[in-house]
Amino acid sequence: GTRLIWSIPFITIFWNNVHGGVVSGLGLILMYFLGEFLNKKSCKNYLKLICITLPLLIINPYGLSYLKFLLSATTMNRKYIAEWMSFLVKFHFFYYIIPSLFVIFGFLANLINTFKKKHFDYTKFIILSVTVLEGLLHVKLLTLSLISVCVYCYNDIYGLFLNIKKIIKPVEKSLYLAIFLVALSIPLYSPSVPRADFSKFPLYEVEFLKLNNIKGNIVTPFGLGSYVSYKLYPDNLIYMDGRYEEVYNDKEFLTLRDYELAEQNWDDIIKNYDTEILMPKKTVEVYKLLQNNPEWVHIFDGRLCGIFVKKEDVKTSYIEPEYGIDYYRKTMFNATYFGKKLKRN
Repeated sequence: GTRLIWSIPFITIFWNNVHGGVVSGLGLILMYFLGEFLNKKSCKNYLKLICITLPLLIINPYGLSYLKFLLSATTMNRKYIAEWMSFLVKFHFFYYIIPSLFVIFGFLANLINTFKKKHFDYTKFIILSVTVLEGLLHVKLLTLSLISVCVYCYNDIYGLFLNIKKIIKPVEKSLYLAIFLVALSIPLYSPSVPRADFSKFPLYEVEFLKLNNIKGNIVTPFGLGSYVSYKLYPDNLIYMDGRYEEVYNDKEFLTLRDYELAEQNWDDIIKNYDTEILMPKKTVEVYKLLQNNPEWVHIFDGRLCGIFVKKEDVKTSYIEPEYGIDYYRKTMFNATYFGKKLKRN
């Protein structure tokens, strides 16, 4: 039935005011319209829905100017941003391989079932093709692929396992309840302390700067700026964090990109912006370049990043941070705690 779709305009007003992902909802309506049109079924309700919903996008604090931003954000080139890369990228592959294989399997199961039944559903095919492709190309959108496969390919996957189907059918509804209850119980078995992951956050690097009272403007990796700002503000001001679409201009982002890739004009970030500390990831080109730069001294290596300061700012000795993960779990959400002072170099 289509009765519930008339709630979408009201949902859109709220969604549009909290996240730019509203475009995916509008895209879904458009895919349904196109699919049902090709299926030679009634598609007028979807056309009405598009005509009603699109004008509602202007209901926001910025009016029409927001639509210009929404268009630029939707079409922006994000090839250098990790969450918009493919699951095939080295540092994504093992983390996302299981959900990626699941969506591929679901899509293939749908194609197999379609050829068996000789009944082609354009709506289903369009939605699955678009969401699965986008999810495999951009890990940020993989969640949409998973939702689509679970919704549209359930019977296709189910049908591939005919023997299991006979066993599962009598207890199918009970399984739904069991999965729901297990999901609800997950928080009860999760650790009660905040998780601190040194493979994702510069825990040691930030603690090193705090322990040694190293203050000043700092250039961090694009994805780590917000964490560094949270832990070190106001003693250390960052160059940029991940909000560049809303807060920063393309110029600043491209300057940071050229710096990290050690392009010809990599030092524009130092020349044009007052900078006292550089904290590049150890895997980027500029980290290697700075090792041999006489103006910057490499004073510390954490798990993720190295820390460089100007030659004239180097101290005679530094305090090393603690390396026990429990220490950081206890202080993860405390931005002012300086911790235990340890050995000196």
